Amino acid sequence: MDPRNLNMNINVGQQMTNMNMNSVPDEAMNLLAQSTGCFVKQRMELLEILTGCETKNRYDVALKINNTFYMAFHCKEVSNCCCRNFCPSELREFQMDIKYFPNGVDRGSWALIDRPFKCSCYCLCRPEMTIKLRSGEYIGKVAEPWGCCQVCIDIANSQNQVKYQIDRTYCESAFLCRNNWCGAMSGVDFPILYNDGGITGNGKLQDGNIERKGRSLLETFVDSDADCFDVNFPKTASPQEKLLIIATVLMLDFRYFEDNGDDDKKRGGGVRMGMNF
Repeated sequence: MDPRNLNMNINVGQQMTNMNMNSVPDEAMNLLAQSTGCFVKQRMELLEILTGCETKNRYDVALKINNTFYMAFHCKEVSNCCCRNFCPSELREFQMDIKYFPNGVDRGSWALIDRPFKCSCYCLCRPEMTIKLRSGEYIGKVAEPWGCCQVCIDIANSQNQVKYQIDRTYCESAFLCRNNWCGAMSGVDFPILYNDGGITGNGKLQDGNIERKGRSLLETFVDSDADCFDVNFPKTASPQEKLLIIATVLMLDFRYFEDNGDDDKKRGGGVRMGMNF
């Protein structure tokens, strides 16, 4: 079943509603511990489609538990209007408020993603996002090192040790043709790699993946930049690491698939070169 066809307000299963937890963060982490993957769906913003002005991004996150998707989290961007509409999307400053949202009921904010503005240029001032719980507990960070014609992401834990990486070529239609229907409707797969201690030749093995689904014909026709991502978590990932991978999805969306008022598309077209600016 394609998760895009799910009702994202689907009621959480009985095993979730009967949980006896002390706090929202504990309950959310417990669900992450049970999950084998997730589906991240960006909401289509009607005002943005009608006016062309970039609005705050919102995402629904459904966790995959026992081969069934359950609505679990809602993420909402916190940023100012000028930054959204005039700062390139891959550079702009924002925070992402993550709320626990079982049964379509807002149980409150429990985690926060912080993405400070960085004027990145090649290997200087590379983009990064830090993830904390609302209690202040530091979970880790997602950073983008420079790579020539490569999509590179480092996923680091609370000790700032890189646990997982994404490393793939930029030379695909989803990137190079992102400003036309061909790129918008093209899917792309991001393998999640981990260091195997040098057992293999390059020391990296795939364990999980993030798949960006191609946009539908309707979404492409109405010029919506809403994206969907299907995620398979690494088998040994902890709940904290799974939260970091969800943050990685948002990093990829903002970095490579987000449009705003300063984009090439609204300046008359053109292709962004994969030099990881």
